[in-house]
Amino acid sequence: MGTGTGILSIACLKMGTQNAYGIDYNNLSKATAGKNRSLNGLMENLHLWMGDARDFLHLDADSLIANMHFQIID
Repeated sequence: MGTGTGILSIACLKMGTQNAYGIDYNNLSKATAGKNRSLNGLMENLHLWMGDARDFLHLDADSLIANMHFQIID
């Protein structure tokens, strides 16, 4: 949720996760994550979607990883 550069998804995949799904409402983030996905040979395993993360909460997942901004935590 909040894909950014895709680094957390890529790290999970490199450590053995079978599939990762990145969701972001920022087109630049999706494009950057897409480039990094390609550079790491993960086109089949890293799935990127545009949209508000809240619209995807109904999907089943084994875990959720987010790099939270301090303002949200505070």
